[in-house]
Amino acid sequence: MNEEHTKITEQAAPMMALGALAGAVAGLFVIGGFFLWFETWINQPSTWEAFSQKEANQAVVELQEEEAATIAIVERVSSAVASVTIRKLPADLRGGPVILFNGQPFGGSEPKSAREDGLVDVGSGTAFFVDAEGMLLTNRHVAEDENARYFITTWDGNEYEADVVARDTLYDVAVLRVKAPDVPEGGFSVAEMALNEPLRIGQTVIAVGNALGEFKNTVTKGIVSGINRDLVAGGGGGSERIQEAIQTDAAINPGNSGGPLINLRGEVIGINTAVSNRGSGLGFAIPISVGKRAVDDVREFGRIVRPWLGIRYVMLDDARAEEYGLPKLQRGAYILPSEETEAPGVLAGSPAAEAGLREGDVIVKLDSRLLTKDDNLAALLNAYDPLDAVTLEVLRDGTILQVTVTLGEFDDDVLQ
Repeated sequence: MNEEHTKITEQAAPMMALGALAGAVAGLFVIGGFFLWFETWINQPSTWEAFSQKEANQAVVELQEEEAATIAIVERVSSAVASVTIRKLPADLRGGPVILFNGQPFGGSEPKSAREDGLVDVGSGTAFFVDAEGMLLTNRHVAEDENARYFITTWDGNEYEADVVARDTLYDVAVLRVKAPDVPEGGFSVAEMALNEPLRIGQTVIAVGNALGEFKNTVTKGIVSGINRDLVAGGGGGSERIQEAIQTDAAINPGNSGGPLINLRGEVIGINTAVSNRGSGLGFAIPISVGKRAVDDVREFGRIVRPWLGIRYVMLDDARAEEYGLPKLQRGAYILPSEETEAPGVLAGSPAAEAGLREGDVIVKLDSRLLTKDDNLAALLNAYDPLDAVTLEVLRDGTILQVTVTLGEFDDDVLQ
C-alpha cells in the first residue's frame, strides 16, 4: 500500500508543480495588471484636475449669479427705502429722546444741537414706500412721539416732512405719509409686498435699513431662522409683546427699525422691528401681512382697525401645558389666571367676558380651525373685522363647549 501511495504521489507531483507554476503566472498577470492600471491612474491627473476645475468654475458661476441677483434686488428696493429722522423743539425734550427697544436713542447718540429751524434731531429709524403718493410703513415705536415731527430722506438725498397717519394699537406698525404738496412729479419708488408665499425656515432674506441712524440703506443678508415667534421687546421706553414674529440672523441694528426684510425676488416679507440682547444674530420682523392690513385700513377707514377679543393668553406647547397642569399634548390658547399676570385673564366688558369665557379656559378652535403654534389665535383673529361673529371651541374642566363671540374693535383705552 505504501508503494502504491508513493507511485500516486510521484505521478501527481509534476501535475502539482505545473498547477503551481500556472497559478504563479496568473497571479503575476493579475498583479501586473493592477500595477499597470494604478500607474496609469496616478499618472493621468488631468482627468481629476479637469473635474475639479469644472466643479470650481460652476461654483464660481453660481456665486456670481447669486451676487448679481442680490445686487440687482438691493438696487431696486433701496430706492423705495427712506431714512426717518425724529425732531423736536428743545422745549419738548423734557421727556427725553425717543427710545428704541434696546433702550438706546434711535440714532445711537444723544440729541444733537438745534438746527436753523430750532428743531433738534432726537432719533432716527427707517421706513419704506408702499405707494407712489407718499405712504410709508414703519414701526410704531419709530413714530410714537406725538410731540415730534418726522422727516423722510429718500435714497437720492431729498428730504420731506411726513405726517403720522395711523399708529397700530396691537402691532408695532405705523403708517406715515409725505405731505401732499411735497410729493414729487412722478411720485416715489414703491416696495412690492409679498402676500401669498408661505415663509420657509432657511430661506434667504435681506434686511435694508438706516443702520445706527447714520448709515443710509445698509444691507445685511441672512436666513429665516424661525417663524411665529412670540416675544416681549422692551427697553427704557417700556415693553411690548410681539406675536407672529419672523426671526432672522440678518443683522438688525438700531436705526434699522421700520425697514423692509425682503426675499430674493425683492418682495417685502417683513418689517424689521427688534433685536435680541440675549444672543447675537437674533433679529425679528413683523410679517408684512400685518403691514398690508394696516395700509388697507387707512385707505378704507382713515385709521387702523383691529378686532378685539379681550383675553390674556398663551399658546400651549408641551412645556406650557405641563406648567399649567394640563395634559402634555394639549394645544390651544390658554386663558391665563389673574395670579399669573397680575391682571384679569378676561377683561371686564370685553367681547370675551360678554360671551362667558373664563380664566383657565383653553380655546381649541376658531371657526373650526385648530389652534396651534403655527396657526395661533392672534394670526387667525387678524383675518376678521370688528363686529364679526366667530365660534370658539372651548375646553373647560374636561368638557367641550361651543361659544359664539362678537368681536369688538381694539383701542388703547381698553387696557387702561
